Amino acid sequence: MLDALQKRILREPDCLPGCAQISEMQLAINARSLTIELQVHAQQAVAVPLPAQYRQWFPGRVLVDDEIAEGLFRGRDGKLWLYAGKGIHHIVLSGRVPPLKNFFLPLPLKPHRVAISSQGWLVEGVHEHQVADRQLQFTRKNAGNKSQAAAEIEQDALPPFVQLERTLQLGVDWRLVTRVRRITPADSAIALEIPLLPGESVLTPGVRVERDKVLVNMLPRQTQMLWHSSLQKQEKIDLQAADTDLWAETWRVDASPIWHLRTSGIAVVHHQDRQGRWLPEWRPWPGEKVSLTITRPEGVPGQTLTLDKSRLHIQPGRRAMQVTLVLYLRSSQGGQHAITLPEKAELQAVKIDGISQPVRMKGRQLTLPVKPGRQEVSIVWRQTQGIENFFKTPQVDLHMPGVNSQINLTLGEDRWILFTAGPRFGPAVLFWGVLAILVVMAIALGRIHFTPLRTWQWLLLLIGLSQIPMAGALLVVAWLVALGARGTKNPGEIRYFNAAQIALGVSTLAALLLFLAIKQGLLGAPDMQITGNQSSAFNLNWYQDRIAAELPRATVVSVPLLYYRLAMLAWSLWLAAALLNWLQWGWGCFARGDLWRRSAPKEKRQRSLLVKKKETE
Repeated sequence: MLDALQKRILREPDCLPGCAQISEMQLAINARSLTIELQVHAQQAVAVPLPAQYRQWFPGRVLVDDEIAEGLFRGRDGKLWLYAGKGIHHIVLSGRVPPLKNFFLPLPLKPHRVAISSQGWLVEGVHEHQVADRQLQFTRKNAGNKSQAAAEIEQDALPPFVQLERTLQLGVDWRLVTRVRRITPADSAIALEIPLLPGESVLTPGVRVERDKVLVNMLPRQTQMLWHSSLQKQEKIDLQAADTDLWAETWRVDASPIWHLRTSGIAVVHHQDRQGRWLPEWRPWPGEKVSLTITRPEGVPGQTLTLDKSRLHIQPGRRAMQVTLVLYLRSSQGGQHAITLPEKAELQAVKIDGISQPVRMKGRQLTLPVKPGRQEVSIVWRQTQGIENFFKTPQVDLHMPGVNSQINLTLGEDRWILFTAGPRFGPAVLFWGVLAILVVMAIALGRIHFTPLRTWQWLLLLIGLSQIPMAGALLVVAWLVALGARGTKNPGEIRYFNAAQIALGVSTLAALLLFLAIKQGLLGAPDMQITGNQSSAFNLNWYQDRIAAELPRATVVSVPLLYYRLAMLAWSLWLAAALLNWLQWGWGCFARGDLWRRSAPKEKRQRSLLVKKKETE
């Protein structure tokens, strides 16, 4: 309960921070004294900040309603506070002027109206309609003997000095960012008049402009001030550093690529910023000048529509084919674009970003609506042209160049592909290279005199065996060569005769893989070793990075699979007839001299060992 009571007593008034206001302030200053009269309206009993600052000006006497003020308090920051009760109060602050050339007077609680009467002092910070800034700046006027006045006046603070940074942002709209950074210690106020550039209009609210100058009024401990301005577009901008000792200037130009900038005058200090962007910077001395000549390059005629990618998918049948063309477009403006489809094309569907469009063909022309931005266009048509032995993809004219063109041809499993042509990055039939190697091997094997196979027979055998794994084909070839070599030697000439006979028997059984080759050829699909761009025997893919107005065309030479079946049937019949002769010849080679060598009797072996021993002795 005590804690709740304490919170209720110490609770801040609901009217904060507007519990008190100064409706009127009258200030009178002369060579010796400064008097301030305030009309304060307090809704609640609160502490009111007074216009005073330690080390600048501090009152010697404070009266509240013609009585000596009692509730005065000076904070650590040098400000003076007064406890004022609820109601309207008349407060008078008076004291001697400080022995300074200039000083400032903060107004933490801005009065609604300020009236000033000064003698021998220049007061800055009050504008039209008697509206004041957050502080007032007092500067002593030079009167009488200047040397004597300078001797009487102390200067206990450094004169104000700031860094003035102007950044010109030249884009579609021209902007100017001005930053004033304090260089001297932040223990005093600063009041400056910064001239505007020609054509500059300040946009930041609360920044006062008089006579084409920005009135900079910085409070103590305020380190910088920033404002944004619009800049009128002009062909030439002259930047000249003011001849003053109150600030140093820095100029930067952030020009968009749509503008061409030429400079003359002092040299550039930095060409790039910390991120590596082009941002020329100048740091002039007082009076130095830089001239900026700004022009906009003339536009070069160019296309407004770009083809980022195209994909042509073809599914040919026996009597007709289905074609799908997908275009990925980028456009800078809306309009229409026409493409030319092949002859006898029957349009079935047009979709843009997955939404069906009511578009019709006029002859071979198909006009597509184009909107600004990215879009995906899908066109589906049908042609009364089936698969042929010499097949070429449809001819499509896009009427514009493009990149990343893809062609996909899906064939049925009833075609025997013999040859492909088209863009370089596409499928290739590697069987013809293998066939050349097989011819060389057949010629080499045909020169072996101890086998009954001639060169043409070796070639036919190797062509058929190309449809099975290479290891099996090599096993069959090695079996025939081994049988021929066996037939040229007698059993006594073979060191390990029995082991050799066993190996020949096993290889003869393994040679039955010939029958697998026959089955593969008659029942399976031909292995033409088609590869390239993720292609297979029934799915062919081509790619071209840059294309002209017409899509590239691909060519496929194929025949019905029946031709392959007939060829393999003829090869199988030939192999069956030839195999009978080869087996008869092979048995003769295998049984020459003897089929198996029996071990010699024990006495004969001992006698032969003794004979060999005597011969060695």
